[in-house]
Amino acid sequence: MRGWGFLSATILLFSTIEVATKIVLRETVHAAGAFTWCDALLLASFRFLIGGVFLIGTAFGSWRRMVRKMGFGDWVRLSLLGLGGVAVFTSLFHLGLRTVPAAQGAVIFSMTPIFVAGLAPALLKESLTLKKMSGILVGFAGVIILCRPSGNLSSATAGPLLMMGASFFFALYTVLGRRIFGPSQRPRIGTTSVVGSLAFTPLLLSDEAHLPSLIVSNGSVFLSVLYLGLAATGMGYLCYFKGLHRVGASKGAAVFCLKPVFATLLAVLLLGERVSATMIAGTAVILSGLFLVTGASEPPGKSEGQRDDGAHLH
Repeated sequence: MRGWGFLSATILLFSTIEVATKIVLRETVHAAGAFTWCDALLLASFRFLIGGVFLIGTAFGSWRRMVRKMGFGDWVRLSLLGLGGVAVFTSLFHLGLRTVPAAQGAVIFSMTPIFVAGLAPALLKESLTLKKMSGILVGFAGVIILCRPSGNLSSATAGPLLMMGASFFFALYTVLGRRIFGPSQRPRIGTTSVVGSLAFTPLLLSDEAHLPSLIVSNGSVFLSVLYLGLAATGMGYLCYFKGLHRVGASKGAAVFCLKPVFATLLAVLLLGERVSATMIAGTAVILSGLFLVTGASEPPGKSEGQRDDGAHLH
């Protein structure tokens, strides 16, 4: 039961990411007039720096042993993975939320396992079953529905496309991380997050960086950024690892289909967002695709402990 408790806490924490990010976006636009690409990168940097330090701190002994074994090539691969992960997928995620409601953003980003299922055969030589392929197609159909608020695809804004790009690059980050480092672990994710975050410290000097001063002067921004890093990222990942250790990857993966549902409820309750019929239809279709992908059977002979646990990290 403790394993399911940890996974439940993970879902709740991950479901708040879009809401907390929206608060930072609104406060930044209200105070500075705009949320720039520089602010998007710095928010990603602050979030994963805090979360990465937390994860390293909770597994410091393992982290020290890992660092001693790493060579120069390992550090280069880790740095590139962290740079791409923090810079690309998270900045696209933050920029997409400028124009997309938090609920819709959460649903589109939940496409990550679907993208992982599509990338894994090419990059990890995993089999692509008919069930997984069906889930991929169904998931994309759901995104098309969400991108057609007025029944006309030409009316789609850049926001949903940015969120879908964020989901794709996070899936790529996940698959490449699995290929380079093997199964995901706290020390590795923590180190990757910190290295990727520190690369963007020069942006603190940019004239387009509004976020650093607001973190100091605006209590809502400060608490939201701290929450995103410490709770939603650091504690969320920690609960995730503990839950999967007790429950197993295949069983634990299924509960992540609930994440967009909880995120939508929080967006309605905390941000006052409205849920349209199109939103409900698109969510239902994407969740159907997720069930097909995460419920697909593994190849014979693959044990529970051999399955990767990083495909659903947020």
